[in-house]
Amino acid sequence: MLGIKDRKGVGGFTESLLAISVVTVAVVFFTITMAINLAGSGDRERVVVVEDGCQELMEGVLRNCSNVDGKALLEPALKRIVTLPLPMPDQVLGYSIIVKDVGQGIELVNIKQGVDPIPGAPIAHSSLPTCIELSDGRSLAGLVEVSCW
Repeated sequence: MLGIKDRKGVGGFTESLLAISVVTVAVVFFTITMAINLAGSGDRERVVVVEDGCQELMEGVLRNCSNVDGKALLEPALKRIVTLPLPMPDQVLGYSIIVKDVGQGIELVNIKQGVDPIPGAPIAHSSLPTCIELSDGRSLAGLVEVSCW
């Protein structure tokens, strides 16, 4: 017999094969996990930068289109940003701003600036419910959606 015999059983080459295969599988899983985590680390930094640009753009919409007390967006100011778009944040390659009338389900403003999104590139979205004050004095429920890439 090729193994070593004692009170607990027979040990030897076959037992060593099992131990080595368990260790090898554990090392392979660890290596794959680390490779996946390190491969995506550059994209995470780009996602954070794009999200910062998206937040900056949302603040610009609210700052440039709000009424005096800041509780509603003004329809004339929203129409003005269609003709004179907001400057593009340094962090993004392009953006779109959509302002919707929630009650009727129509778009009041739809702006797109910059290059088209690159397939696979990170895209950040931000939306904010708001009140829109029309030029005739009426108010309606609205939604501002900002997307950056």
